[in-house]
Amino acid sequence: MISSQNRSDTDLNEVKQKIVPLSVINEIQEFAGADKIPGSRDKTVSLESGFFGLIRTQRLKALLSAIVSGDPNKVKKILDIDPSLLLEKLEEGDSVIAPTGHKFNLKPYQAALAVDDTQMAAMIKTYFVNKLKNENEADIQYKEQCQPPKKLKKAEEKKWIPIFKQLDKLTLAIRKSNLGDMTSSGDPGYNITVKKDSVVERELHEFWKLLDATQDEVITAGKRPFNPKLLIKAWDTYNYHYEDYFGNNSLDPRALLFWQKVIGYDGIQRFIPVNYVQAIRDGFNNTINKLKNNQPQNRNTSFEIGHAGNEETIDFYPLRRRESPGFNFSIYRGLGHVHQNAGIFWDFHGSSRLLKLMSIKNSYLTELAPRDYRPESTQSCCLIM
Repeated sequence: MISSQNRSDTDLNEVKQKIVPLSVINEIQEFAGADKIPGSRDKTVSLESGFFGLIRTQRLKALLSAIVSGDPNKVKKILDIDPSLLLEKLEEGDSVIAPTGHKFNLKPYQAALAVDDTQMAAMIKTYFVNKLKNENEADIQYKEQCQPPKKLKKAEEKKWIPIFKQLDKLTLAIRKSNLGDMTSSGDPGYNITVKKDSVVERELHEFWKLLDATQDEVITAGKRPFNPKLLIKAWDTYNYHYEDYFGNNSLDPRALLFWQKVIGYDGIQRFIPVNYVQAIRDGFNNTINKLKNNQPQNRNTSFEIGHAGNEETIDFYPLRRRESPGFNFSIYRGLGHVHQNAGIFWDFHGSSRLLKLMSIKNSYLTELAPRDYRPESTQSCCLIM
């Protein structure tokens, strides 16, 4: 005797195999607000490859988007319904776009590893173990992401060299700038204007251009969208050269420019993965303690910014265009506050605390690694040091 569940599954499979005109599928797609399937109206397709296939693709895209957006609740909700999505990736040429503007097309577990969201990756791995009963597949995906071929690994390292070099050139241009190359509007906005056609403007725009180019590449297995060492280098430059490069004054136009447009919202910080923005928002120490104690990381991306004596709540995402009014700030202290200027912040120890956070993330990665993970392989692309 066939159970009602088996009968239902059989009926559904029969429906999926039905052949219908592509025009019918596209009418359903249009009604649902989804993209149409390319092809002649006279073409016929099965419901499984057409309508049901597109539903599955949209669900996979929603899963990937939630992962790179740092939304574990949404990830869990989707995987509770269909954990088999962890075995799939989008077709070549397709991708999802993160809030940072980076494009991704790799398997969901690998996406979490690519953006250094180790707590997300650890949660996802439990679905391989407990739901799919296939930890071996998780290990295979881990190795694809974290132990790519040497050629790919070298290419990953090489692509960041021009950006680091341009940061040095820009820093030198700011240091050697002439009076009037940068001007500040002063209190309360501290808006910085860079003199047109100046060396500083040229080097700043080149730096932005190189950062923007990281959004053009589709992140596939073995690749990462961001190098945290870039933020560390910029923070260290501001700290160590606060006196000789930036006038020992947080309101000096040179300091404001570096703080807002090199480090901040217009510069490096708009490219860091969402889970890093969430960590800064909660405070590095808070995030470090939560990861150490297996407590959920704070996933908030809203901040408080002072405008003319009043505090206004803004969300870091979606990203606004550069030089948008009110977005000339940098995030660094946690507690939900952003700052248009900052003095030397030894009390914050930004670089050292980010390094500590990276160390904790690396501990997670080691625990997620396959059992046959060799010690000599610790220079994998997943490890963040």
